[in-house]
Amino acid sequence: TGGMVLMESGEGTPVTDLTTELNLLTTSLSARMPIGEKVGLFLGGRTTWGNAADNALFGQLAQEPNLNEVAAPEFTRKAILETVPQFRFYDLNAKVQWSPGLGQHLSASFFHSSDDFNNDYSNEFSTLLRNRRIAYSENYANREEWQNEGFSLNYQLERNAVMQLDLSAF
Repeated sequence: TGGMVLMESGEGTPVTDLTTELNLLTTSLSARMPIGEKVGLFLGGRTTWGNAADNALFGQLAQEPNLNEVAAPEFTRKAILETVPQFRFYDLNAKVQWSPGLGQHLSASFFHSSDDFNNDYSNEFSTLLRNRRIAYSENYANREEWQNEGFSLNYQLERNAVMQLDLSAF
């Protein structure tokens, strides 16, 4: 998965504001608050509260009607295996902004995310070979974890409607 969060703030010191959102996939919380006369702090976070892959959309792929039926009755393995992976994530955002006046804004932002994907399944089937039934067992395990981090410094100078300077470092 991928995503980007844009945290914007207006002129001067922000008012204290707390926002929460709950949907079918994630829970998120964000806050903005003054920590000085011309300094504001913005925080945000999001996490899955359930398995993000446990969704009806994963079962909506078009399938041919006879893909799971094998013509040879001696072979019992399905052509398509059904699996429901486990996927969870969280991310955190922070931004400190200083607005000293004269159209100047300086901010520092930080981002951290962590993702965890697990997909395990096993499959039992058999085949007939020279009048003997042979049993097979397939086991599959895929585990992936990754993190992302980012940091940025931004400076903005607005002198008038014609002159504006934006500098960013990531």
